[in-house]
Amino acid sequence: MRLVFAVLAAGALAFLALPVAAIFLRVSPGTLVHELGDPVARDALVVSLETSAVAQLLVVALGTPTAYLLATRRFRGRALLLTLVELPLVLPPAVAGIGLLAAFGRTGLLSTSVAFTKTAVVLAVASAPIGPGSSGQASGCDPAYPSVCIPPPPPDLDCADITYRRFTVLPPDPHHFDGD
Repeated sequence: MRLVFAVLAAGALAFLALPVAAIFLRVSPGTLVHELGDPVARDALVVSLETSAVAQLLVVALGTPTAYLLATRRFRGRALLLTLVELPLVLPPAVAGIGLLAAFGRTGLLSTSVAFTKTAVVLAVASAPIGPGSSGQASGCDPAYPSVCIPPPPPDLDCADITYRRFTVLPPDPHHFDGD
């Protein structure tokens, strides 16, 4: 079984590493550095850095409070907000792009000329999920333990119903399972 997993992992690693290896095998490092001096390449790098920086600022400024709200509060409409936040995780990038065009394109809902601009790139990058663990893991967090995410116990769990009682619950025991 380990051999199967090792072969599958090696295949996945090769699939991920092959494009990077192809870049360096087709183009020598000297040529690559020389081409970075080309004005078109410099412009592309500058646009990438600018849009990534602005998108990250937006994600931190808007995403952090939203993640905190979703992790610590229960309110009407929370499930809908959680769904909207997690939706980009399951959408293929092409579908997300079509959705952004349908919302912000010239013939979209907002009828703007944002499409194919730096602003569109920022919107595309910033529309990614708020952050790891911001909503999915934190949605089941017990508010009594704000520093760690410990899901609450199932409502039907009653340790008194367990006939075999010779077990030890190791600390930390936030649900006091061994106190029954």
